[in-house]
Amino acid sequence: MEKKRFLILILLMIVLTLIMGCAPSVPPVLFGTIDLNSTPVGAKVYLDGIYTGQVTPIILTNVGVGDHAIKLELSHYKIWENNSVNVVANETSYLNPPLTYASTQYITLQPGAEGKDTAVQNTTPAINYGDYSYVCIGSWGGGTGYVR
Repeated sequence: MEKKRFLILILLMIVLTLIMGCAPSVPPVLFGTIDLNSTPVGAKVYLDGIYTGQVTPIILTNVGVGDHAIKLELSHYKIWENNSVNVVANETSYLNPPLTYASTQYITLQPGAEGKDTAVQNTTPAINYGDYSYVCIGSWGGGTGYVR
């Protein structure tokens, strides 16, 4: 009787081992790294449209494999974008884009013979807002962006 229990126990252990050994494996989550610099340094870094809170130079770790969008912003320079930075598992992608200087453009608004204009709006450039008592800076609408 004792041999029978021992054989049942051994058989049960074999069955459990086979069942556990046949469990589906979960694919590993794969990551890579982006080593990002810029010339000049100090550009704000965006990964897939989200500001990382960091500036160049920076090493972005634990970036999922596949294509990613990188955007760099630096005052007085044109925005640099690359929408197909390929990240490979356990490898580093290197980027060091030269940023292009964007010269400052000045526009002077002053009263003239035609009247005073207190607003400039790209959707209605021919309309004179001379009777308005405020100037809109930024986004128009909902009371935001007004300076009185």
